[in-house]
Amino acid sequence: MGNPLTSEQAAAVRPSRSAWISANAGSGKTSVLTARVARCLLEGVRPDRLLCLTYTRAAAGEMKTRLFATLGSWAMESDRALRDALDGLLESDETIPLDSGSLARARRLFAQALEYPGGLKIQTIHSFGLALLRRFPREAGLSPGIRLLDEQRMHSLELAAFRETLLAACMEDERLGDAYRTLVAGGSSALLDDLRAEILQNRATYQAFNEIHAADTQEDAIRRFLGDETRSAATEARKAASDLRAEAGTLSQVVDILQTSDKVTDRKRLPHILAAVDAIRRKDDERVIRQLRQGLLNRDGKVPKSPFTKLVNYAMDEKELWDGMHRVWHALETIEHARRIETIATTSVAAAQFAASFLDRYQIAKRAEAGLDFEDVIERVSLLLHRSHARDWIRYRLDGGFDHILVDEAQDTSPAQWATLKRLADEFFSAEETAERHRSIFA
Repeated sequence: MGNPLTSEQAAAVRPSRSAWISANAGSGKTSVLTARVARCLLEGVRPDRLLCLTYTRAAAGEMKTRLFATLGSWAMESDRALRDALDGLLESDETIPLDSGSLARARRLFAQALEYPGGLKIQTIHSFGLALLRRFPREAGLSPGIRLLDEQRMHSLELAAFRETLLAACMEDERLGDAYRTLVAGGSSALLDDLRAEILQNRATYQAFNEIHAADTQEDAIRRFLGDETRSAATEARKAASDLRAEAGTLSQVVDILQTSDKVTDRKRLPHILAAVDAIRRKDDERVIRQLRQGLLNRDGKVPKSPFTKLVNYAMDEKELWDGMHRVWHALETIEHARRIETIATTSVAAAQFAASFLDRYQIAKRAEAGLDFEDVIERVSLLLHRSHARDWIRYRLDGGFDHILVDEAQDTSPAQWATLKRLADEFFSAEETAERHRSIFA
């Protein structure tokens, strides 16, 4: 087992105690988890009643290697060395009998772990989930031959479904085409990869939204969600446009000042402000806003920190002019805020519509191969244990299946995965089960 455990590690290893370990990388978390499995076996827990879940296959393999190395060493140690190894697993206030009978049982653990029917369940949460779905395929709404797609095949199907969606957007589906153009307006080709990754990363959210709202009701739903903020921003923007028209005199003064400036930046801004003054006379609010945005704001829609050298120098003694410019900038910022809110609304609608088409195509491609990806497994298991009509019967079949659940790299476990683990562990803490036997969950 290596060096004896520290007092904190020994406390976490004790099977009668539920524990969460948070520690730096390389500090021995996996070693502690392995020691806890060994303690469970040492205290008579059957190998098939331990569920050890890891984040990757490599981690599962590493944990098995460490555990069997420990148990294998116990089988070969002298009595004195074995007593020292077992004593190193205990807290200071613990004692376990270390007579010849106990040592003999410890030496037999290696063979028992290898030969026990079903064996030790050290696996990724996705492998465990797939095994559960295969055990209850009908209840999960799946074919018995369902398989987990490898990462390369998943990526290939994702790309194919995404390309099909792009083709439909460009060639045949007008609504989808509008959504696509909204999402990529002004963006580079790299934005497509970001869009695909964003949809896949948040696909549960998109799928839940699309299940509730049909395509023709999604915009109304999103605007209802944004609610008062959208309406108030639009009202304030209309008032701000009126405020800009009222500052025609202020802007005309700015034009006169900038025409005398020899600064390059001032001269670049001048034509836009001239055009805005002309647009105010023509009552063309859209053109006023567009020209003033280019003439008075930075590219990101913010007021420049050092606006118009000539204007600043002149306006130091012209308070009324300076106050007028502040009113212009405030009106422009109000309009910019309203446009950002509107962009959020239109982009959200477009994302929901594009995601629905893409995810539908991806789902069809997986179904054609009787395959599931990682997220499918967790989603299906969650439905099986939470919403399936047979969930009570399934839990009855699973009840008593595990006395201990151990999770490695728990910080990488998603909320959906934790919900599934919680469902599996619910019976651990009922009064009847506690009275009958102790169980624990270890992360």
